[in-house]
Formats: sequence, C-alpha cells, structure tokens
Amino acid sequence: MSADHGRSSVVEFTLFDRSYRLACEADQKLLLEQAATEFIRRVQEIKESRSGMGPESAAVMAGINCMFELLELQAVSSWDVTEIKQKIKSLETQLERCFYEQDTLF
Repeated sequence: MSADHGRSSVVEFTLFDRSYRLACEADQKLLLEQAATEFIRRVQEIKESRSGMGPESAAVMAGINCMFELLELQAVSSWDVTEIKQKIKSLETQLERCFYEQDTLF
C-alpha cells in the first residue's frame, strides 16, 4: 500500500442511468461532490427545457456553460496591472512630496 493511498478518495455519481467514479484527494472530495451535483442539476435542467435533446448534447451544453461562467468570473476578477502601477506611482509621488515638505520644516 502506497503512502498516497490513504489520502485518495472517490466520488461516485449517476447521470442518466450511467455511473461515474472520479478519483480525488480526500480534501477535495466535498467540493467535487458539490460540483457533480450542480453539474447533474444543470444537465437535467437543459434536457428538460429542450425537448428532443439527447443526454450527451445536454451534458456538452452544460459543460460549455460552466466553462463560460468560469472564464467570465476569471475575467472579472483579474487585475488591471497598468492601473495598479499608476496608483502605486501616484502614491510614491505623494509620499515624496510629504517627505520633502517635512524636510523643509526642520
């Protein structure tokens, strides 16, 4: 038995009568279970809202929607480095002015 064996875990779920097993680290299990539950919900929602759509198509659409949302969140939360550099430069200028003004007091 390897040292990593004690830390690994498995998440099992069923989607459209097919069972799936995903290996993960033990500390990732809860989050992966939540992700599987949310994915199943989204797939079923898409399948129910579009009559005649097969389960594979619904799964692909749900997967693409999830990736779109992830990329959208990443874009919103990314920092504008140029703006941050400008703010730092402005703060440096203000500090220099403060130090200069204090030097002239003494």
